[in-house]
Amino acid sequence: MRKDMKTPLLFFKMAIYISFLFVFTFTTIGQDKFFQQAVPVWASDGQTAKNLTVSFRANFDWNGKGNVLFRIAAHSDYRAYINGVFLGHGPCVAGYGFFRVDEYQLKEIIKTGENIIAIEVAGYNVDNYYLMNQPSFLQAEITSGDMILATTATHLKMGENSQPVLFEAAISDQRVRDVPKYSFQRPYMEAYKLTPQYNAWMTDKQAIFNQVPLEQTDNKNLIPRRVKYPDYSVRQYKDSLPGGIYKFECNSTGFIGAEVQVTTPSKITFTWDEILTNGNVDISRLGCNSSVTYELQPGKYVLETFEPYTLQYLKVQTEGDCRVRNFYIRQYVNADVSQAMFSCDDEKINEIFAA
Repeated sequence: MRKDMKTPLLFFKMAIYISFLFVFTFTTIGQDKFFQQAVPVWASDGQTAKNLTVSFRANFDWNGKGNVLFRIAAHSDYRAYINGVFLGHGPCVAGYGFFRVDEYQLKEIIKTGENIIAIEVAGYNVDNYYLMNQPSFLQAEITSGDMILATTATHLKMGENSQPVLFEAAISDQRVRDVPKYSFQRPYMEAYKLTPQYNAWMTDKQAIFNQVPLEQTDNKNLIPRRVKYPDYSVRQYKDSLPGGIYKFECNSTGFIGAEVQVTTPSKITFTWDEILTNGNVDISRLGCNSSVTYELQPGKYVLETFEPYTLQYLKVQTEGDCRVRNFYIRQYVNADVSQAMFSCDDEKINEIFAA
């Protein structure tokens, strides 16, 4: 080899070595950086099961002192509640083989004494352009200073100062698994069979919660979120149109919700689109299956979709004796959008920007 080639080659080798060392160090310390005891877990033998939703919860006590931090990483998608109140949806997407960690400050929203944190995690395990097709897991922990209040693990380490509560899990039988994909771009449609007690496990530790054993998955490459948390403000519909169609102010992206009173066993179907086609909602426009169905037993419900959708027009169809009201969209948008400013002489362009 010529002498003048050795120096560039040496630098190239050093760069490769440093890159490898950085990745190795980053991925091996990732667990300790975000979590003290939590490990990634999932329902035993279900990591690659298709369209499987697992419910996780932890009943933990807080003494009312200090900050309380909730960290969570999951795949495919999660939705979290604290004492039955919506907390957040995630995670923020990352490159293949990496998973971002979300962090929530709980001090202002939990109470002194007993609290219940509830997490629904949907493991899709299907090819799509929306989420990576990777095995399902949840890794979560609640801490107050150095004290661990709750954690995901199959067992606790001995000799720790705190005695955290372990998250328990149950396989949800409320979301129907055998359904088509929403589109070739996204995973499965949403369909549910519910009773009025469908979400009692989120607020009542005595509610039915058929626990399943958990298994620890392989360690995950964890990275910070580094993206603004969403704006979850609620939009109400503006106009009621013929045919059970409700119009929102503009195209909005978020979770579709409504209050329901059911007198006899009923079926409710939400369909939607960004535009009207011949005065109606075309649920298959652009190759999508834009609908969510609920089969409901008598009682009261507050329904909200697990996944976010984009729409301006929502159509509601019912079968049976039921009443559906107070339709809304819980926004799922970048929280910085409201800070953006734009104006020009063309009012149509201004309207596009406002939308």
